[in-house]
Amino acid sequence: MRHVFVLALFTLQAIFISILLIERKRRNRNRTTGARNIDKKPTGDNLSEQSRIFIERMVDTMPSVLFIYDLVERRNVYVNQRSSVVIGYSAEEIIDMGDAFLTRLMHPDDLASLPQLNQLYQARPAGAVFDNVFRLKHKNGEWRWVHRCATIFL
Repeated sequence: MRHVFVLALFTLQAIFISILLIERKRRNRNRTTGARNIDKKPTGDNLSEQSRIFIERMVDTMPSVLFIYDLVERRNVYVNQRSSVVIGYSAEEIIDMGDAFLTRLMHPDDLASLPQLNQLYQARPAGAVFDNVFRLKHKNGEWRWVHRCATIFL
């Protein structure tokens, strides 16, 4: 049986990344301005939180795995819950693996192509779409074929 997941659902991913960036900016702003009165929470923050919850629920109910990987920090910053069905690891376990995620789970024969893939990712402009197929080791030890479709967002 062939198991497939999609890395990027472009419109949904763009919305989710935008929400993550908005939340990160808001948190950084709050750190620099000090404590604030939680009784007077601005409408924008409330809408942002509602949007974040909506997107997370939508992403967690889709049948594909969604990873958001930060190329600068070299780590997964988001993984939906579908990962536990496809490769046996929870989203938290995958995030905890950090940069070792692919090197730890990718089939040794496919791992040899990883440096070329990384160069391809670095060379492509934002918005370019590319895909590849490789094997990942399921938590139960089985090898699973994965079709990854990716795009770069700046």
